[in-house]
Amino acid sequence: MLQQFVQKWQQVLVSSQTDLKAANQTIQSIAPLPEADKVALAKNDKFKNHVHAVEEIGRIGVRISKAAQSQAEFLPGTSVQNLLGLVTEHFNLGTAIQHTLKQAGLDLLYDYDDPLAAVPPNLKDGCAVCMCSAAAAANKLVWAGETYHAPCANYWFNRVQQQASA
Repeated sequence: MLQQFVQKWQQVLVSSQTDLKAANQTIQSIAPLPEADKVALAKNDKFKNHVHAVEEIGRIGVRISKAAQSQAEFLPGTSVQNLLGLVTEHFNLGTAIQHTLKQAGLDLLYDYDDPLAAVPPNLKDGCAVCMCSAAAAANKLVWAGETYHAPCANYWFNRVQQQASA
């Protein structure tokens, strides 16, 4: 079961790298902005939704990182090294996006603080993508007999695979 999670984590992290790189390029293409444009963009719902989506990708990375760290002793060394490399790249890309937003003068910096980033004692009680506890999640869903955090399910089904993660 743990090896299935490792494969999912790798798929999500590789896909998220592509998305985070694209998001950073998009933000860089509009920076720097005149003050009036910054105000307008900061109030733009489509832009705020884009930033929120990037934030959720970041939080999924946090959950995967916490879960992988909690299971590191049960994983082969190469799996841990590969995951840590992907997680590091994920966080570096998130940091680059935050830096770009700050350079653009947009006060939309987000953090990756995620209260859901805890692994339950029984792995079957966790999210089918990130493994972290789904019990306390306000936004969760059950699909094909598996429980998902809503953002994890959204990312999995729309960006990684269009089928259940099992």
